[in-house]
Amino acid sequence: MSQTDRYPYHQNFVFHLTDAKFMRGVIEYHSPDSFGALLSDITDIATPLPNTFVHRIICEANTTAIMAFEEIVRLVQKESEDSQLQLCLVVNEDLPKHLGVDVQKLVLNRYYNTPEIPVQPFV
Repeated sequence: MSQTDRYPYHQNFVFHLTDAKFMRGVIEYHSPDSFGALLSDITDIATPLPNTFVHRIICEANTTAIMAFEEIVRLVQKESEDSQLQLCLVVNEDLPKHLGVDVQKLVLNRYYNTPEIPVQPFV
């Protein structure tokens, strides 16, 4: 059973903060009108990825997917001290999404002063 089959309602995001630090955010589907969010630190690139502490982000009842993503971005911004952080969205076209690229860019532009956020395919 693939990851997509086991967790069909999760959407993952990876934020590259420094050469050795990444953060992974996840939007969790709870019901049609309610989403949750998780955030974990990745500080070592290895196969398989090392176990990391996962921060469960408390979301209010009836939290939309965009609100859950915004909570993830707020915490990532707290962790990234560099206001000139280079952002890049990596999109896997084959997986279902709660938020499209355009919506993700709108949220990211509220928190980061970036002229253009490049989008690259997941390979």
